[in-house]
Amino acid sequence: MKLNWLNVEIGFLYSKLNKLETIAYQQHMKLAYTTNRTEWDLHFIKMNQFIATKTYEKRQRLKNKLNNLKHANNTTPPQPKPNILNEPRIVNKSTVEFSEAETRLLQRGLKHGIYQENLPMEDIMNDIHIASTKLNPENQSSNIMSPPF
Repeated sequence: MKLNWLNVEIGFLYSKLNKLETIAYQQHMKLAYTTNRTEWDLHFIKMNQFIATKTYEKRQRLKNKLNNLKHANNTTPPQPKPNILNEPRIVNKSTVEFSEAETRLLQRGLKHGIYQENLPMEDIMNDIHIASTKLNPENQSSNIMSPPF
């Protein structure tokens, strides 16, 4: 039953296509009889010029793209900017030694670092407290953890 319905639908679509092709042919013949030869030639010349310009533009875009890719392939990656204070960008205060790849990754900057998305507020406050005690040797940062009142 389903296969018969599909055959009927395909037959209907082919008949619709045939009608449209017949209408297009009739329009073509009507235009061919009503217009003279020079109009067809002008139309043909305009069409060829349009195709030629579009082809030329496409070739230019592809040529530029290829040149950019060649240029990008031949250039060396940009070096990191030198530090203004002549201090090393990476200061390792831990006992862990970094490999060459890890050092290069760290030199790229913070946007390439690994971070935890949902860091608990308590951990942040503890880190601030520890950092402030290292910065302030008199340990005056103890009021950070205490309420303001």
